[in-house]
Order: sequence, then C-alpha cells, then structure tokens
Amino acid sequence: MIAPTAALRGLRAQGTATVAAVVVAALTTACVVAALAVGIGVQRGADAFVEKADHDITVIVGPGAGATPDSIEVELARRISRMDGVAEVYPMVSAPVELFDYDGRRLGDTDRYRDAVSWHDRAGAPYTFTAGEAPERRGEVALPSPVVEASGVLIGDSVLMRVGDRENWLTVTGAFQEVGGTGPDDTTGALLSASNARNLLTGTPTRADRLLVAGEPGVDERALADTIVTGLAQETGEPDEGAAMAVGGADGEVAVVPMERLRQERAARLGDREALAHTVLIVAAVTALAVGGTLLAAIASRSAHRRAREFALLRSVGVGADRIRRTLLTEALIVGSLGSLLGVPAGILLAGYGAGPMEVLGAGAFAGAPVLGPLVITAGAMTGPVLAAASAHRSRRRAARTPPVPVADTAAAPGSAHVNAVAGTLLIVSGGAAIVHGLLGDGPSALPAAIGGAAAVLLGVVVIVPLVCAPVLRALFAPVVAVTGVPGRVARANALDDPRRAVAAIAALMIGAGTVVLLGTLDRSAQASHADRIAHGIGTDHLVRSQDTSLPLPTALLAGIEEAEAVDRVVPVATTGIEVHGEPGVLAVADPEGLAEALGWTLREGSARHGKGEVLVDGAVAAREGWEVGDRLEATFAGGSWTELTIAGIHRANPLLGADYLMSDAAFERSAAGAAEPVTASVHVIAGPDGARASGEALAEAVREVEGVVLLDRDAIAKEGERWSAERAALVRWALVPAVALALVATAALLSRSVRERAGEFRTLRAAGMFRGQTGRVVLLEAVVISAFGGAMGVLTGVLLASVVQGALEGRGMTVLAVPYGLLGAVIALAPVAGALAALVPARDAARTDPVPAPETR
Repeated sequence: MIAPTAALRGLRAQGTATVAAVVVAALTTACVVAALAVGIGVQRGADAFVEKADHDITVIVGPGAGATPDSIEVELARRISRMDGVAEVYPMVSAPVELFDYDGRRLGDTDRYRDAVSWHDRAGAPYTFTAGEAPERRGEVALPSPVVEASGVLIGDSVLMRVGDRENWLTVTGAFQEVGGTGPDDTTGALLSASNARNLLTGTPTRADRLLVAGEPGVDERALADTIVTGLAQETGEPDEGAAMAVGGADGEVAVVPMERLRQERAARLGDREALAHTVLIVAAVTALAVGGTLLAAIASRSAHRRAREFALLRSVGVGADRIRRTLLTEALIVGSLGSLLGVPAGILLAGYGAGPMEVLGAGAFAGAPVLGPLVITAGAMTGPVLAAASAHRSRRRAARTPPVPVADTAAAPGSAHVNAVAGTLLIVSGGAAIVHGLLGDGPSALPAAIGGAAAVLLGVVVIVPLVCAPVLRALFAPVVAVTGVPGRVARANALDDPRRAVAAIAALMIGAGTVVLLGTLDRSAQASHADRIAHGIGTDHLVRSQDTSLPLPTALLAGIEEAEAVDRVVPVATTGIEVHGEPGVLAVADPEGLAEALGWTLREGSARHGKGEVLVDGAVAAREGWEVGDRLEATFAGGSWTELTIAGIHRANPLLGADYLMSDAAFERSAAGAAEPVTASVHVIAGPDGARASGEALAEAVREVEGVVLLDRDAIAKEGERWSAERAALVRWALVPAVALALVATAALLSRSVRERAGEFRTLRAAGMFRGQTGRVVLLEAVVISAFGGAMGVLTGVLLASVVQGALEGRGMTVLAVPYGLLGAVIALAPVAGALAALVPARDAARTDPVPAPETR
C-alpha cells in the first residue's frame, strides 16, 4: 500500500505534468481505439459486401456473347420460374441517368453518371431505406440518402430523370443507403419499381438486362445453373459446348452464371481498397503511438530530472532503489489508466468521424458501423497503462540509480550524450541497412524491411536530436534576438537552459510534420505515377468497357470496333474469378503482346510464352506470397473447375490491368475445361496513322446505339485516376488528425508546465522592469523557434521516408517520386504558427505573473 500512496502523492505534487501526461495518454488511446474500431468495421463491411449482398440469389442469367445488354426477354423469367429448384426470378434493368431538381440543378456527382436500378422487395436487396418508402407505382423514385441530404430534396418533391434523350418527372418516395452492389465502383443513383424501370430505362417493357434467380433452400448453385441450361436447351437447342453455361437464343447467347463467381470477383476487386484502408488506419495508429510514446517519455524524463533531489533524500533515509522504481511504475500505471478511461469514449466518438472517409472506398462496401467489441475495448484499456509504463522505463532506471546524497546540480549525467550518440548511430546504420535490403531485395520481406528501416532511421534521428539541439537553436535564435532584443535573449536562455523540454517539443512536432509530409508525398507520387503511366507508359488511345463490369460487351460491338476506321489494333481483356490456394483473385484472359503495347505491360522474369497448365502472376502478388517462377499453384476457376497451374512468368505490377493473374486465350481454353466463360467487359484500342481523333469518332459511331457501354479517351482514363486520388486524399487527411492533434497538445502542455516551473524567474523579470507584453513574448518566441526547428526536421524526415517507401513500391506501380513543394513550404511556414497558437495560453499566464513585492523601507 505504500507505493500507491506515494505514487498518488507524487502525482498531485507534479500537477501540470500529471495533467499533460493523462491528456497525451487519452489522445493516444483514442486514436488507437478509433483505428481498431474502424478497421474491424471495414473488414466486416467488406465481408458483408461479398457474402450478404444478394445472398438470396443463386444464379444470374444475363446476355452472353453476341447479345445486346437488354436482350433478355421477361418471358424467359416466367419459364425459368417453373423449373425445379427455382423459388423466384427477378428481372433487373439498369441504365445511366441524370437527375435534376425543380430548378434545373443536377443532383449528385456533376462529372459522373449514376445508374437507375430496378427495385425488388427481396431479402438480399443491397439497399436499406433511411426515410420514406420504396417506389411501388409508376412515376415514383427513391434517391440515395447522400443526394437527398446534399440537395435538400424532400420526400414528395418532383425530380426530372433524363435517360438519353428521354425525360420524365418523378415523385421522390424515399431515401436509401446502398450496402452492396456489383463492385466497389458501381453506385446506384436511383431506384424504380420493376415495371417502371423497364418502361423508362429501356423503352421496352418486355426486356431486361439480367435475371436474378433465387433458388429453393438447400439447392446447389452449380446444379441449379445446370438445370436452367438444360431446361432452356430443350427450348432453344443444344447448349454451346465451347462456352460453359451458355445457351443459344434468337438474340444471341444467354449466359447462366452461378452466384459464387460474382462473389469471387467482388472479393478480388475489394482487395486493393481494403488493403489501402487498413494501411491508412495502421499508419494513424502507429503515428499516434509514436508521438504519444515520445511525449510520455519526455514528460517522465523531465519529471525525474526535476525530482532528483527528492529521490536522493529518499535514498539517504533508507528507501531502496526497488521501492523508488515501483513508485514510479505505479505513477505511470495510474496516469495510463486515467488516460485509457478518458480515451476509450473519445475514441468511440473519433471512430464515428473516421467511418465517413472510409465510405469513399465505394458502393457502401465499407459502410458498416465501427465495431466496439471486447477486443477494441480491451486494447483501449491496455494502451494507456502499457504505453505509459514503457515510455517511463528509462526514467525509472535513472531515478533508481540516484545516489543517496543531496544533489545540488540536477544536470544530465555526463555519459548520457555518449549513450544517445551511440544508440542513435546504431539505429540509423541498422535502419539504412534494412532500407537497402528492402530496395534491392525481392520477396515478401522487402517492403516490411524498407518501412521498418525507415522507422529505425526516424527513431535514430529523434535520439540524436538532443546532440544538435543547442547549436541549431542558437543559430535560429540569432535573427530573433537581433529583432526583438531582451525578450529574444531571455527566450534563447530559457530554451538552452532546459534542452529536455525543447527536445520533447521538437520530437513531437517532427513526428507530426513528418507524417504530414510522408503521406502527402506518397499521395502526390501516386497521382504522378498514374499520370506518367497514362502519358508515356501505355499505347491505349481509347477504352471501351461495359458500365456493369459483370456483363460482357456484345459480340457485334467487338466486331464493329475491330472494323472501325482509323483503328490500328484492338486488345480485348476478359476477366473471371479464380481461387489460388483458397484465396480469391481476378484472372485476366488477354494477349500478353497486346497488353505490352496497350498498357505498357512488362515481364520481370520467366517467359511470357505459356501454354496448358501455365499462368503469369502479378509481381506484387508473387512478392506477397513468396512465389517464384516454376512454383505450382492449386487453382479453382469460376464455375468449379479445379486444376494445378505452374508459374511461367512474373510480370511487373500494372494497376491499369487490374488483375492478379494472366493467361492467354489459348492457354485458358486448354487449362480451364468446364470453367465459366470469362467476361470481355473492356477493350483497349490503339489508333492508327490518322490519329486518336479520327479513331474516336469512328468508335463513338460504333457504340452510339449500344446502351450500357462507356467510351473513354486518354483524358477520361486519367480523370478516373484523379477521382480515386481524391478518395485516397480523404483517407490521408483522416490519418493526419492524430499526429497534428498530439503535436499541438504536447507543445501546449510542455510550455504550460515550463511557465509554471519558471514562475519565480518571471516574477524577477517583472520586478526588474520587464513589461507584461515582453514576458508573454518570451514564451511565444521560444515556442515559435522550437516549432520551426521541429517543422524543418519533420520535412526532412518525411521526404526521406517517402523516398524509401516509393522505392519499395516502385515494382507495384509507384514509379515516380513527386515531392509536393507547396506542401513542404506550407508545413515549414505553418509549424511556427502552430507553435504560437499552442503557446497562447502559456504566454497569457506568463504575462499575468505579478512582480516580486519590493522590500519595505522606513
């Protein structure tokens, strides 16, 4: 009981330092809790997107090769509904639309069309209504909740829907939130009743885009698909054996696809964005822990330094070193526990704020609420005590070694500078070696080694900062002293008199500013890499793709593209789902030579020539899994066909291809017997000698009469990358919150404590004739110079880390290091401003200090 009592007494005596430590522990805990809660919510939201959306659907019947997008007769739904194992069939129609309010203002995105979709009241419908009710009659429509909230449209208002050259006024009956869909980029702009959708979107009430078939409980997806194929074959003729699960019809083939194939494609498409979300959350949590741990260590070190005389007196009266160590450990645990007690509720509030930017990852796939389960609460409860105890470890050891004699000089031990120099040098050297291994190596350990080495270098810089702090501060204070005179000299003396306080503030601001520069540089580098890839790395002049990537382009359209004037080469890309060792992925079926010309596809090792049982693997996937050329993979194609594949080659990551694996048409036909036919949803077109303008006009003529098809030129392809960059920037801004908040709070707390500890000094200065304004300027000038130093160090370390990460990611598509000089200048300029803002309250307290009362004279 003695240690807790002594610990409580010590915490009360420290006052401001205790409050500052509790605030830092609370903010750190809040950031960790928020990152964990949102991260688990992202994972569960992605799982729900893949598994729960359309969970009642067993088979999808859509247009096959040679068919137009709206070629499915509604009568076909009636015939399928009478087959064995079929519970219900839902005809679906979708088409890009524009929506306008009564005043003619466009609703929703101004640079992008959204689809209007048929609404069916079924268990797996990927929509939940947040207001009003679903559209049931002609002339009714439901709009997305974000559109309703942003535009001010009310339930019962009229909106104009434009489909091509057709316009109709509709009444808003409800607002919905999308929780699933066909892909992370596909979002719904409006819901219409089934009959109303066929009338307004296609102009033909007897046709649909696709049929969603719900099987009876317990029916197997593959078996039901076979039943539908067999049943339709009896009416339309024998199935086409060359295209799995396809039946010939009057308007072209009808494709029958088990729902499992679509789930595999959804899971694969979500992989990259889910990984990005987790990376951002990990960066936010690690940044918060780094900043919080640095600040808690600085506060603990400064407290131990100030209490050196107290520890010496305790040792002189017989108190053992273990008892002092236990007392300080108890203090740290109490501070950390109080921080966790305050930080967990704050983290819950922050998680609610952070869930918003996660939703930009598309289609409501990550719209699940943050998860606040036992794991998150337990992690939050442990973060504060563990972090506080670990951060104060060195201070406890130093306090326990205090000699049992009164100490008049509480300066740091003479050997501490040498220890810092050796430790910092070792960290920088070892970190540099890890960086070299990460940049030059290849395999699953390359990227973690590079990032870990960069973190070690950053920590080494933090350790060495005290050694260069004094000369740098003298140089920075020189112009300040020349301009301000006495306040500047006093501020310089204060900063150099207690370098621990200055180093703590510099470290906090350096980590905060470095995180800002790191994420900003990586974001700009990703944009520049995409622009460079479009400008110089690809030969594609036009991209023709289906708006719904689960539907193939009509065969007639493919033939029209190949025959279009001013077209030099056409490179179709088909995709299908594949599972490799149980992990879902996307397989592209295309000609590697054509991809090399159209997308700048390059082989890294092995051979691009491959045949039966061979596959080409994306370099990022191979590095993640540790695969090499010649390794054998267990693969299951969409449709249930299992085979063993050999890696024939590994190609460099190509984000424009968007696939994990690649096979030529011939290799796929020979290797995937019985697999579902891949969907040719995109075609890359290279213009001929007449130029892109002539080929663009010819292609526009070819796709004009085909609905559900998008034609993009180079500028439009670049804009899609810019939209993704804007979404990524939203995540980056969210990740910066903990670093900036902790840095500002720490600076304010350190300066506030400094003012309290130097109250006697300020009284003396006031008695010597210093004005209140001059006293306040002393604190402000000290904060501004220290913040400028921390901001400059942060810029240097941020650029260093960004260059390392970019080098490690060069093989994964980030080929350009683009330094945002505007951001660097803003950080350097705003760091002193942030320091001044953090010092406003401490400066006011210093200015209000009363002078020492003059002695009485008689």
